[in-house]
Amino acid sequence: MITGLDLEATVNYTLENDKENPTIWKIGVIPSYLFAAMSTEAGKNEIEYAYKVLQVALKGWENFNIPFEKTKEKIFNRELDVVPLSILERIPLKVVSELCKKVIEVNQLTDDERKN
Repeated sequence: MITGLDLEATVNYTLENDKENPTIWKIGVIPSYLFAAMSTEAGKNEIEYAYKVLQVALKGWENFNIPFEKTKEKIFNRELDVVPLSILERIPLKVVSELCKKVIEVNQLTDDERKN
């Protein structure tokens, strides 16, 4: 059975190589319309796509040396609370890449949902 998206749900994620005193990244669900619109744009500029996805999907973090904050921004004509680019630019690109992959994974249907 396919269920509706819980837009308030988050998944805790730790980077694969972050073993000692790891940062916990709070990854949220992206509304389906926004995820589809962003995915359509992905082929045009993968780096911009990765940052846009993280702006929307990151809901917080623990044990990171940069304070978490949000700001209002229009994305695909919707005003959202997002992580400012000025903060995301301070996260190493390797981390951005791994987090983006996890966000995409979290926002896909599960195997059981695909069967139905």
